[in-house]
Amino acid sequence: VPESIFNMPEIKKILLLRNSGLTGTIPASIQKASNLEILSFQKCSIAGSLPSTIGNLSNLIFVTFMDNMLTGRIPESLANLSHLEVLELSGNDLTGTIPGLENLDKLYFVSLFDNKLTGTIPASLGMLQNLMFLNIKNNRLDGTIPPEIGRLPGLVTFFGENNRLTGILPPFLYNNGDLQAINLSR
Repeated sequence: VPESIFNMPEIKKILLLRNSGLTGTIPASIQKASNLEILSFQKCSIAGSLPSTIGNLSNLIFVTFMDNMLTGRIPESLANLSHLEVLELSGNDLTGTIPGLENLDKLYFVSLFDNKLTGTIPASLGMLQNLMFLNIKNNRLDGTIPPEIGRLPGLVTFFGENNRLTGILPPFLYNNGDLQAINLSR
């Protein structure tokens, strides 16, 4: 990924590099593309970690790095993206825990499946009042499903299968009238 791409004045709001064949890493200079609202490196061959400077792109609404070879932790700086609505980091080799995203009150779509995430499902996800879609399947998450997830008024889809979750099924699974699809199988 050439660093110069983030200096191009023509790139105002959208950078879609899906299926582009780009390789290498995402440079820290990504922060120079400060006007970006949509950033998609879907199905490329991007490796390395997501730079924490991605959290400086304060106008981002949509982020996808699906189906790459990203490693390392999900940057805590994503919590700075107050306009973020869609976060798609599935199909990588990301490790560590799911970061705190509770300040992202516009976030309605979170997909982190097919990674190597560990730890518990953060109770703070229950603060995302607009969350409709949560896919965390095929990771190494453990513990119970936090009851705070049951307080999400518009949750429609929750996929958590193929993790190491334990405990009883929370009441929200059968009391949430909006929930249309759930999978917690092993």
